[in-house]
Amino acid sequence: MHVHVNADELEKFAREIKSFLDTQQNATSRLRGAFNRVKSSWQDNKCKEFENNFSDLVNRLLRFNELAQGDINHLKKLIAVQREYERTRHGR
Repeated sequence: MHVHVNADELEKFAREIKSFLDTQQNATSRLRGAFNRVKSSWQDNKCKEFENNFSDLVNRLLRFNELAQGDINHLKKLIAVQREYERTRHGR
């Protein structure tokens, strides 16, 4: 596989993706906890609608997380290939 990329920039981007995923997961957990605390006292159609919408969102976010993890792994491979290329090219 021949790759010519800026490995430093790809590393930064992979870290940004990971940071985003961590932040999103923490925020989702906090919102889930807050909703669970008010669910027993908030019992109307809007509560059920929120619950359904939130569940749909969480499922989409889980799918995005899976795909993004695959992207991070791909970026790591590209970075390794580029670093090896740079090492062998400059190591002559």
